[in-house]
Amino acid sequence: MEAARVAMNVQEQFGQIDIYVFDQILRGNITPDMRVLDAGCGYGRNLVHLLREGCEIFAIDANAEGVAHVRAACSRTSPNPAGKQLSGGKTRTNKSAR
Repeated sequence: MEAARVAMNVQEQFGQIDIYVFDQILRGNITPDMRVLDAGCGYGRNLVHLLREGCEIFAIDANAEGVAHVRAACSRTSPNPAGKQLSGGKTRTNKSAR
């Protein structure tokens, strides 16, 4: 049971993050003070943890449904929803507006 609880905590913290992005976070190559561009963001699975950590996120995708999903996720996840700037086919979370 303990392993299942720990696994759930990791999933809650990082979401459905891509293994490569997870590896880069663990290595310290992606930190909360960074600007991150997620080109081809899809439904934003790699952005949840980064938003929670306060990264400045730029996301773009050709799929309008994916962009709408990322916009909604930003509203729920970003530490400062008022700091977000959303336009066109891209999503921008502006950390400096805090």
